[in-house]
Amino acid sequence: MSISLSQHAVFTSAGPISGTSVLLPQSQSSGGLNVVSVGWIGQDIAPVVFDVNNGPYVTALTFVDFDSVLNASQALFYVPNIKSGTNSVTISFLSPIINLDVKIAEFSGIVAKNPLITGQHQYGKGTAISSGGQYIDDIGNPKGLVYGACYCGSPVLATGVGLTLIDTTPLGNAHAYQVATNRGPFAATFKQSLFTEYVCQMAIFKGA
Repeated sequence: MSISLSQHAVFTSAGPISGTSVLLPQSQSSGGLNVVSVGWIGQDIAPVVFDVNNGPYVTALTFVDFDSVLNASQALFYVPNIKSGTNSVTISFLSPIINLDVKIAEFSGIVAKNPLITGQHQYGKGTAISSGGQYIDDIGNPKGLVYGACYCGSPVLATGVGLTLIDTTPLGNAHAYQVATNRGPFAATFKQSLFTEYVCQMAIFKGA
C-alpha cells in the first residue's frame, strides 16, 4: 500500500484560549493515521488531544521550554487505524494559553498497530531549522513516513531537501512530510525568515 497525504487542516489563535475543536474538511477513510502538531505559549503541561471517532491521541513528542525568548512549546500526537466518517480534533489545555498553533494531517498507507518507529526534537536559534537527525534501519515495508513540524519565532520560508510542505499557518509555522524508501538518516528541516528561536520535531512512522 502506498503512503499518501489524504487531507490536512490548521487552526491558530492569538488567545488567550483554553482549547478548540478543529473540523477536518473531508470525511476520513478507515485505517489511516492522524498526526497533530500543537504549538503554544504559556503552560508547562502538554494539552490533551482526542476526537469523537478515535478517542485520545498518543503523545509522540513533547518539548516544553520556558527559558528562552520565544518561550514556546510544541507537542506531536497521533492516532492510528482511524475510523471513517466526518471528524473534529479537540485540543484541551488546563489553563489559558496564547499563540495556539494546530496543524493536522491524515495519511494512508501506515501500519494499523504501533506505527511510531521513533521521534526526535530540537530547540535552537537561527534561520536554519532542524529536528536533529535519526538513522533508521527498518523504515517500513517497503516505505515509511517522515513527518516534521516547527514552531518558530518568524515565518517559515521553505522546507528542507526531500520534504513536501503540507501547510504554513497564519502564525507562520509549518509542517511537512517525506515518503522514505531508504534507511536514513532522516531529519525534518525548514528555513525561517529571521535569525531567531524555534522548536522543531520529527516523527517517523512505519509503512504498511
